[in-house]
Amino acid sequence: MVLYEQLTLLEKILSEVNITVDLPDIPLLGIKGWKWDLQRWIYYNFVKCYWNEKMGWEYSVLTNYDWYFPALAYRYTEEEFKKMIDESGLNIDFFYQEELASFSSRLKKI
Repeated sequence: MVLYEQLTLLEKILSEVNITVDLPDIPLLGIKGWKWDLQRWIYYNFVKCYWNEKMGWEYSVLTNYDWYFPALAYRYTEEEFKKMIDESGLNIDFFYQEELASFSSRLKKI
């Protein structure tokens, strides 16, 4: 668990720094430029590390563990996500993308 504790500590420190930077696109690295909180920029572009003050240390460490285990963890693209919904015979009533992190939706039966 040492790695996950270290990632949690990194995220906690970055969250406390609270610095906003205005960064350009870096297409060769697939990095989208805009005004970022430094912590979010590192999180979305280099290393997933999680910290939530309200949830505390243990929950944050377990969340970081979840990001990197199992080794075959997979993330769906927006197109894959919507295709699964369509193939399930559902309609999207509401769709939201949390920056570069996740998709949320409210679905209805057709």
